[in-house]
Amino acid sequence: MEAPLTWDYDHDGTYTCDEWKRYMNQLFVFADRNRDGLLSATEFASIRRAERTFANADFGYFDDNQDSRISRSEFVEKPSRFIGQYDRNMDCRVTAAELKDGTPGQKEPPGGGMGGAPGSGGTGGFSPKF
Repeated sequence: MEAPLTWDYDHDGTYTCDEWKRYMNQLFVFADRNRDGLLSATEFASIRRAERTFANADFGYFDDNQDSRISRSEFVEKPSRFIGQYDRNMDCRVTAAELKDGTPGQKEPPGGGMGGAPGSGGTGGFSPKF
């Protein structure tokens, strides 16, 4: 998979909800092998294998209606835990200043909100961590 190293698509040092959704949509398209607009457990497993930050992601977390399939909206619309934790002024943007502060500004969204700090290990580099 040719996933971006970052979900800061414009490389401005600010992570936005729109960029998060773009990243999640890219992952969805990659995994939806049969192009039916739904992810099966097998297709979802391909995300776990291809994107190490999803290695421990739970299929059930995304399957809101419990139909054993994940729709594009179920997947793409999940909030980023990272934005939920560091977006101190709740504008759906995490700036370099908010990251530099390093103190989460809010509690996680209900359900854990996949999408952690932008770094392969949660520190340093900038790629999403789930």
